[in-house]
Amino acid sequence: MKVTIILLSLLITLILLTSIPLMNSPPLQKLIVLLVRDKTAYILSTWLASANRQFLVIPLIKGANLVTPEIPEQYRILDLTGYEHKQLIIKMLRLALELDYRVGTSAILIESINEMILVAPFACLAKIPIIPRDVIDDEIRGILKQFGLHHMIYTGKDEDFMESLKKDGFIIETKSTIEILKEYNSRVHTDKLVISPLIDEFSFTSPLYAALKKWKLVLIDHEGFTGKGISSQLTPLPSTLVYVASPTTLSKDVFSVKELYRVLIELGGNRYLSTKVGLISAIDECKLSAYVLRLFLRLYTIEHDQRALLVFMENSMPLSIKIKEMLSSMYGYTCTVLYSEGGSGNITTRNILKLLREDYFIIYLNLHGNPVGMALDPQGPYVISAYAIERPIYPSIIITLSCETLNFGSLPSAKSSLALKFISMGAIAYVGAAKIELVSGEVSTGYPELIIKMLLDGFTLGEAVRVVNNIRIGEMKQIEPWRRAYTILIGDPDLKIARRVGNDYTLRVRGKTIMIEVLRETPILFIKFPSPIPPKRLSDIRCEKPNIFIRSFITKENNNYYMYMYVTRLYTAMIGNFKKGDIIRIDLIETPRLEYYLVVILIVVGILTAVVLLLRRIERKK
Repeated sequence: MKVTIILLSLLITLILLTSIPLMNSPPLQKLIVLLVRDKTAYILSTWLASANRQFLVIPLIKGANLVTPEIPEQYRILDLTGYEHKQLIIKMLRLALELDYRVGTSAILIESINEMILVAPFACLAKIPIIPRDVIDDEIRGILKQFGLHHMIYTGKDEDFMESLKKDGFIIETKSTIEILKEYNSRVHTDKLVISPLIDEFSFTSPLYAALKKWKLVLIDHEGFTGKGISSQLTPLPSTLVYVASPTTLSKDVFSVKELYRVLIELGGNRYLSTKVGLISAIDECKLSAYVLRLFLRLYTIEHDQRALLVFMENSMPLSIKIKEMLSSMYGYTCTVLYSEGGSGNITTRNILKLLREDYFIIYLNLHGNPVGMALDPQGPYVISAYAIERPIYPSIIITLSCETLNFGSLPSAKSSLALKFISMGAIAYVGAAKIELVSGEVSTGYPELIIKMLLDGFTLGEAVRVVNNIRIGEMKQIEPWRRAYTILIGDPDLKIARRVGNDYTLRVRGKTIMIEVLRETPILFIKFPSPIPPKRLSDIRCEKPNIFIRSFITKENNNYYMYMYVTRLYTAMIGNFKKGDIIRIDLIETPRLEYYLVVILIVVGILTAVVLLLRRIERKK
């Protein structure tokens, strides 16, 4: 009866969600959800998972809300919650035939259930079933033969057990779990990586995430990002990284995102973050499995409803209005605003919760914050908190300018995290800070306007967050760089919502002078170009126009230096945006070379020597 109710509620959710017009074109043709009882069954079923632009097969732990951006017309929920491990394996073998999988003749025979996580990515990639040794009996042996699985890759060393299998006609190949994981990583030729602590309660999703994206998988030990072997595990430096971890693990310093940033920055060797990083987490295992499913559905489509919700306070009104005008005038978004001004405004808990459930694809939140909630006053009360969000919300991208909402070290519990509650109840991504954020006029320490613009211009969300962290690193070169990289993305760093269609500008570099011509009206310019000056030689950046705000950093990519530059006006509300045809001249001021100083010193020494000689000659004549 219980299972029937669960299935019924899921089907109702699916039917309701198909009526939500989020996408303009169908992202997938077929979705098959494997409803499983726990995370052990989730890993056992990982080998059946498959993802492409037409077809998605993916497990889901029972009890999760299936809040998704779009459900394909052809979908099935296969209830596997009533099967023990042995029956589940048999059921999945039959399902593989139904799905026309080329299963082959091999299976991975693991000595212990605890080993599954190490072999699951290879099993998923090669479509090889995982068989725990404790289910091997005469029935299973007969089933394996029936399906033509006579080649056993065995992770144990029990000679008697192997001999009994051989007598039954099985071919035995012994491999350690580490060898199998290494073989998987050698087959996926990519510089992208999924990483997770081996002992973490959420690591069970990391093999599936890695295998479906065909990324490498690294499982780190109890020493976390401070361990001696972490550098070799992250070398060569990945271009993109997904970090799967639970809130409990993230609260520990050795597993914190700050420590991950530190390792990546140090390995990069140029003070900046070269890797796009995304965190995958939730408030519990069920919600995490639903979030992974939701991400894969979202990753296979770009189209979305062009609606945005902006919630902001009085002290950030100039910046927030700048974001609103950019969304509406440049990108055609329909914007709804909740604001506070003095003693008036329309920000209430009821209004926020109501609008969170409506189809706003981009949500911008600027309120006083901490890990548990957000308020209009630093002392409270909360207008939105983790405990207030009890119903599913719309699958949206939430970008915040609030303090410390991603400071996991200060969380009382996993379920008290506002950010993770947003994710667990339906959001696609969340961008927030682990530290204090500041705002003044139209600029802030969080640069949400730049994140939103890059996202709408076709950059990945991971790239936008990386750029913002690097801008802050470049602002204070005397501080350890990873202390300035405190913007965190919960979500897939490869997430895109638009196609790249060209820049807002043309650019010419003449020596150390940058000439920018604006091609369409915009409040913000984001520019990347080969830098004529290495980073250590750049002493200043000057612009001939007043009221221009510039932030930049220089990184080394493929043995060449590139400058990233963010350019905006401080008071667009008063003097307007950059207009089409505007020319902006920016001069890069180079620190004089050592040779220059040597020449100056030699000239000065020469002049002084000539003066001394002249004075001596005059003295002699006297």
